[in-house]
Amino acid sequence: MSERSTNLPADAGTAARFSWLSALAIVCIVAGVFFRIYRLDGQVFWHDEVWTAYHVTGHSPWRIGESLTRVGGTGGPEALQSVQHFDSNSSMSRTLRQIAVTDSQHPPLFYLTSYAWTRWFGDSVASFRAPAAVFGILAIGAFYWLALRLFDSHLAALIGAALFAIAPYHIVYSQEAREYSLWTLMTLLSSVALLAALRQPESKKRWTVYGVSLAVGLYAFALTLTVIAVHAVVVAFEVWRPAQKEDVTAGRRARIRGFLGAAAAACVAFGPWLVDIALHRGRAQAMTEWMTHDVGLAALVRGWADHFGVLLVDLPGILALDVASTTAACLIIALSVIVVTTDRRATSAAQRAMMLGLFLIPFVSLALPDVCFGGKRSLIARYLVPMYIGGGLLVTAMLARTLVPASTRSGGTRMVASLLFVALAAGGILTAWQRSQSPAWWNNIGSANVPVCINALASADRPLLLFDPAGVGTGTAVAISRYVPRGVRFRTLDELTLADRLPADADVFVLLPRPEYRSALVARGHVLTKVPGTSGALFRMTPAIVEDVVRSDPPRQLAPSLADQTR
Repeated sequence: MSERSTNLPADAGTAARFSWLSALAIVCIVAGVFFRIYRLDGQVFWHDEVWTAYHVTGHSPWRIGESLTRVGGTGGPEALQSVQHFDSNSSMSRTLRQIAVTDSQHPPLFYLTSYAWTRWFGDSVASFRAPAAVFGILAIGAFYWLALRLFDSHLAALIGAALFAIAPYHIVYSQEAREYSLWTLMTLLSSVALLAALRQPESKKRWTVYGVSLAVGLYAFALTLTVIAVHAVVVAFEVWRPAQKEDVTAGRRARIRGFLGAAAAACVAFGPWLVDIALHRGRAQAMTEWMTHDVGLAALVRGWADHFGVLLVDLPGILALDVASTTAACLIIALSVIVVTTDRRATSAAQRAMMLGLFLIPFVSLALPDVCFGGKRSLIARYLVPMYIGGGLLVTAMLARTLVPASTRSGGTRMVASLLFVALAAGGILTAWQRSQSPAWWNNIGSANVPVCINALASADRPLLLFDPAGVGTGTAVAISRYVPRGVRFRTLDELTLADRLPADADVFVLLPRPEYRSALVARGHVLTKVPGTSGALFRMTPAIVEDVVRSDPPRQLAPSLADQTR
């Protein structure tokens, strides 16, 4: 790959670099950094993040039942929170063992990093999310670097970094205590490292850096294997492009040898964790079985369209994407694909393979099994990080081809592209602000009902929450326990609870009961009434059989800031 491998028009000097276009791009980047750290604890700490806290502190989620048993079967929020904080037995080795045994489909790198961070800065909600925010901010710079490698234009790279910085998808996962912003960062860095190695294929140092970046990416998230597949396609296009005779005999062999060696070394380094996944495959399959539930082709197509929407603009928000913005986003991405594939003067075959490969290969690898065998793997947005990176690169390529100074495009075309960039910038910033003021968003839609549950419990006189420990019940109960007053009591809903008498002075609520438990409660004469606004997750129960218990102190009201958010 030559040092100047693109035909994008060169920048027209220092003055053009700091034009209004550059100024707007810088504003977007600053806004993107701001919204990655603003109100880190503003949204509910939801089920998946509760599991992060389990792993980081080295506790097992099944210890919650033990904690409640030690206090007579019913306990306050502190009983659930005891497994969310460090204790005298917490250690990095314990964290590693906890992940390896209970949740091996998630590699340990993010959780070990989070352990070090929260040990130093505390285990608050903001502290758990801070590592993801740091990785998300670094990813902005990594995207700029990758775009610069691809387009050889600082202004094009600045436009790309601006769009990436305010992209709703990337902001969302930069404020979630999970590994996806780290995976984003490593996907970008490994792609940069590959392009650098392809330019100097004889450099062992560059191939070593590339191999290390792949290994780190695998320990961030195992689906980095799809990124390696993308890179293999990029290398293939680079190797078999028309070249001089001497490049055929030397450079091509060096590129093939370097890539295969680096990829193999990375996979070998990841081998111990693959062995652990195999040893605990039964638990991993049980925890991911929900992804194999067939939802039908129509639901898949709607979900795929929503994926494209959150790449650019995400309005109005939480439960459904606005049809107009989703349609516009799909059209923009489709146009970008057409521009990149037809305007071959702008980029080389290998560069097109990088953009289109990141956009298509990871998505197809999940969508194809869904279509052929049933499932909804391709509807899980967090598994499609490379696709969102590729989509951002495609849109950047389309805009840069028109907006970079000295472009030969007509004035009307440049005006349309300028208006599009302004619209995307405004829409991204507006979306980020709207999300920052919301207690929940589409990424934690499974816990979108938590704010309503919190208020329902806070408004009751003697609240007792019975939660089903199966599925997401425990994680949701723990999330609720972070925000409710101390007077709220918790108890697991199981066969023993069903056989017991319930407190006479309690306002009883039931959280996420499985169908057989609901039937059993009704059969015993209890009346279950859905709490409005919880989508059937929370029921208020009128007990048929009660017993006298010692009254607990009435719960305190929620703090005004949280109460205001959750009304």
